[in-house]
Amino acid sequence: MLDDIRGSSEDSYKMLPQFVYILELNNPGYVVEYKVDADVISIDGTSLKNKYSDTLLSTSTPDTNDQIFPLAFCVVGYKNDFPWTWFCNQLKIIIGGRNEVVIVYNRHKSICKVIEVVFPNVLYCMYVVHLLRNLKLNYKRIVDILFHTCGKAFNIVDFEHEMCLLESSALGIREELESIGFAKWSRAYSPHRRYNVMTTNISESLNSARLKVRELPICSILEILRMMLQR
Repeated sequence: MLDDIRGSSEDSYKMLPQFVYILELNNPGYVVEYKVDADVISIDGTSLKNKYSDTLLSTSTPDTNDQIFPLAFCVVGYKNDFPWTWFCNQLKIIIGGRNEVVIVYNRHKSICKVIEVVFPNVLYCMYVVHLLRNLKLNYKRIVDILFHTCGKAFNIVDFEHEMCLLESSALGIREELESIGFAKWSRAYSPHRRYNVMTTNISESLNSARLKVRELPICSILEILRMMLQR
């Protein structure tokens, strides 16, 4: 019944060339490459619920009104580094050669490796919430609010004060966080402006908006994402 309404996954993939043609036809002078003046960029990947278990790669940034501004998206079927490498190279075209950009991401192994290669001079950071989740595997008594306050501290004095409190609840945690690098997750030690982008709010908000979209055939997904970008 759903295939009769939406079309099948197989037929939707076959329609991709026509979809691209119509998109270009209805958008004369469509700009494929452009520059974005963004200081903080969020990179994420989410699994689709279609027949082929594809992955939706996406990037976004807060705009001047602190609203979410999607930058780019891509649907891939490979579960290795190649799609991330291609996607990040396209993102590099968009943001240009600006070294003051901060890229925030979850600790996905492919994202980590690819960002180091494609953006060797850009500061890449991790989300506090993902780091905390991993730390809890070894530090059962860690106090969430102390860790978040430490990561969000605006200056080193406040950071060190919160770190002392954090250490009292989780012995040895400072050494582990130092090995990761304070600049990777704390605002106080970040050499670039990270503003309030410390959690997965941007990516998770977009993923929530696309929740039902993930079940649709490929052309329907791309059309809805296009509509989101062009609002």
